[in-house]
Amino acid sequence: MTERSGSYPPPNPRTAYSDGDLTGRDRITRNVLASWGGEAVFVLAGFIVPRLIDQRIDREALGIWDFAWSVVAYFTLIQAGAVSSTNRYVAKFRAAGDVEGVNRVVSSITCVFVVGAGIIMALSVAAMFAVPALLDNQLAGYSNDAAWVVLLLGMGVALQIAFSGFGGVITGCHRWDLHYGIQAGSFTLATVGMVVVLLVGGGLPSLALMNLGEVAGGRVVRYVVAYRLCPGLSVRVRHARWSTACDMLKFGGKTLLLTAGDLLLNQAVNILIFVQLGPAALAVFARPRALVRHVRTFVRKFTYVLVPTASSLHVIGHKEELRRLLVQGTRYAAYIALPLLVGLAVLGDGILHVWMGPDYADGLLMAILALGFLVPVAQEPAISIMVGLNAHGWPSLVNLVAAVIAIGLTALALGPLEWGLVGAAAAVTIPLTLANGIYLPICAARRLGMRVRDYVSEAVSGPIFCAGVFALCLVGCRISCAARPLAMIVSGSIVGGITLVVLYWKCALRHRHRRVITDAVRVVWARFGGRHRLAKDPPA
Repeated sequence: MTERSGSYPPPNPRTAYSDGDLTGRDRITRNVLASWGGEAVFVLAGFIVPRLIDQRIDREALGIWDFAWSVVAYFTLIQAGAVSSTNRYVAKFRAAGDVEGVNRVVSSITCVFVVGAGIIMALSVAAMFAVPALLDNQLAGYSNDAAWVVLLLGMGVALQIAFSGFGGVITGCHRWDLHYGIQAGSFTLATVGMVVVLLVGGGLPSLALMNLGEVAGGRVVRYVVAYRLCPGLSVRVRHARWSTACDMLKFGGKTLLLTAGDLLLNQAVNILIFVQLGPAALAVFARPRALVRHVRTFVRKFTYVLVPTASSLHVIGHKEELRRLLVQGTRYAAYIALPLLVGLAVLGDGILHVWMGPDYADGLLMAILALGFLVPVAQEPAISIMVGLNAHGWPSLVNLVAAVIAIGLTALALGPLEWGLVGAAAAVTIPLTLANGIYLPICAARRLGMRVRDYVSEAVSGPIFCAGVFALCLVGCRISCAARPLAMIVSGSIVGGITLVVLYWKCALRHRHRRVITDAVRVVWARFGGRHRLAKDPPA
C-alpha cells in the first residue's frame, strides 16, 4: 500500500453531514444493526456447540471447555486496555484531519501489541504444562485434552492481540458494519467446522484448532480492509513513538480497570466453581451465565459505537449533543435490555430445559443472574460515553473494586458457607448492581453538567414501565403453561412480543420514527398489495 503524507482536510462541523460525517453519527444505526447481526451468529453458535459437546462427548468435557476459556481470558490483560484506545485515537485524529497522527498511533500501538503477543505465547506454553499438573483430579481424565486446548486457545488470543490495531482502524473510521461483518463471516465458518468435528467424533483439541483458524483468517481480512478503508494508512516501526504508546497505554489503563473488573470476576468465578464443585457444575452455571452475557453483549455492541462518536463530539465541542447522546443511549439500552433480562428471569428455566435438557434447568439460578444484571447492563452507554470523553478512570476503579468484592463473596459462598451455585450467582450480582446503580449515574451526569435525577428519570422511566407490563404478561403465560416448557416459551414470546410492540410504538418511538415506519409499510403495501390485486382481478 502506497504511503501518503500530509493531512485530511479539517472537518467543518456545519457541513459534516454533507461532506462525510467524521463523528460517526450518521452511521450509528447501521453500525448497531451490523453489530447485532454479528452477535446473532455468535449467539446461534453458542446454542449449537455447547449442546453438541454435551451430547457427543459429556458434561465434564463442556465444563473443561468453559474452564480453558476462563484461563486464556486472563492473557488478554497483557494488552493493558490499549485495544479500546485504538479506535478512540483513530477517530480523534481523523476528526481533526490528521493522517500523520493516525499513522503514529496505529504504528505505536501495533509495536506494543506484537510484544504482548509474544508474552501471551510464552504464557500459553507455560499453562499447557501447569494446568494438568495442578488440576489433574478436577480434569476428570481430560488432562491431555485440557493441555492442548489451553495452548491452542492461547495462541488464538496472541494472534488476536497482535493484529488488534487494524481492527481499531476500521472501528475508528466508524465502519463497525465491516468489523462485525468480518467477525460474523469468520465465526460462521468456524462454527460449521466445529459442528462437523463433533459429528465425526472429534474432541476438544480439534475444536480449539478450529477456533485458531477462525482468528487467523479474520485478522488477515481486517488487515486488508484497514488499508483499503483508510487512505494514507502506513503502519511502520519508523512511525512509532514511545510517547504516543505511553499516552495510549495511559488511556487504556483506565479502560483496563473497567474490563479487568469484568474479566477477573467472570473468569475467577468460573475457576472457583471448577475447583470447588467440578467441571459438571461449571457447565450448569455457565449456560444461564452465557444467556445473560449475550444480552449484555447485544447492548455493548450498541454502546461500543458511542465511544468514537462521543470522542469526536467532545473534540468539536458539542456538549449539548453529548448530553442528548447519554440520555438517549441509556434509554434505548434499557428498552433493549430490560425485556430480554426480564424474559430470562421469568422463562429462563424453560429456555434451559428446551436448550440443554432438564439437568440444566435451574430457574432460581437463572432469575438471580438475569435480575442481578439489570442495572449494570442498562448503564453500559454511560460507561462508553465516559470512555469517549477519557473520563472513565474513577468509574473503572469503582467497577474493579466491586469485582474484587464479588470474587471474595463468591469464594465464601462456595467454600465455608456452602451455598452452591445460587449463592455464587448472588455474590456476583449484588456488588455490581450497587456500583453501577449508584456511583456511575452520578459520575456520568455530573461530568456532562446534568442533574442526576433528570438523567435517570428521562432515561429509564419509560423502559421500566414497559418492562413491568411485559413481565406481567410473561408471568401469566408461565402460570398457564407451567408443565410445558416449550408452550410456555412460545406463548410468552407471542403475548409478550405483541404487548411490547404496542408499548414501544407508543412510548419508545418518536413521531418521526413512527412516520418512517408507517411510510415504509405503505410503500411495501402499495407495491406488493397492488400486484396481488392485479393478479386477482385482471383488467377486462
